Amino acid sequence: MPASFGYCNGTTDQAGILYDGTVVPCCKDYDGKIPLGNINNNSLENILYQQSPACGLRTDFNKFRVTHPVCKQCMGADTKQKSLLRQIGSIAYFKLYNPVMKRLSPGWGEV
Repeated sequence: MPASFGYCNGTTDQAGILYDGTVVPCCKDYDGKIPLGNINNNSLENILYQQSPACGLRTDFNKFRVTHPVCKQCMGADTKQKSLLRQIGSIAYFKLYNPVMKRLSPGWGEV
């Protein structure tokens, strides 16, 4: 069941750059299904903060909406119950647990 709501930190706290310079919102998009721009043609700052694909994803996630088909599949699951749990879990993790852990443990979640 595809996701319809949830939260992801793609384009907010993470992004990926593929071998050809294509910028994607996360490491799970290793085959470039959500191209945000190309680092060879534009700055990363411009791609993530001034171009519409990244801004659109971020705006939707900030409203807990999952609209991109790839994100719907990623955050969904094979049953309605699992999908619901993953969607609620994404909000709980990224909006509640992760910020608390960052405050309690400096360096939490950093690579």
